[in-house]
Amino acid sequence: PSTTASRMMGFPTSSDQAMQVLETQRLAADDIVVVIRQGKLEEGGVKVLNLIPRVSMAGRLVIRDALSSSTPVGSTTVSNIKDDNDNQNENGKMLQRQATIQQLKETQLESSLNNVLNSFGECDIMIGQGIRGELGVVTVAQINILRELQDAIRAYD
Repeated sequence: PSTTASRMMGFPTSSDQAMQVLETQRLAADDIVVVIRQGKLEEGGVKVLNLIPRVSMAGRLVIRDALSSSTPVGSTTVSNIKDDNDNQNENGKMLQRQATIQQLKETQLESSLNNVLNSFGECDIMIGQGIRGELGVVTVAQINILRELQDAIRAYD
């Protein structure tokens, strides 16, 4: 979305705003635990559905900004590195290593964010199953959902 549209929808437009959103949503995750403990599965489900897109947008913005601020000077991808003579070959190898490290960082950060989002997605599915009675009585559903929420929160932290 455009910057104006993002602001209007409450999505962050800067890395600082994104970090604030991530911190706020971490507190929201704690609130979801409280709501589920109270047996309010529908309310918990709504809160999870509100959390997921906010964490996704903010997380992707933070990752993008973190990677762009640590991009090596010169080439950012292995395929852009040129080897002309011995000196440039050594520089090329150094740039190649930096680019590889950069790609590994990106992969690790994206994997961590996807793990968090997938965990909260699983919570949403379990909450839906609990509402429909597919997990047994409400108390059993709460226990299972709370266990999944704790896993999601650990991934978040």
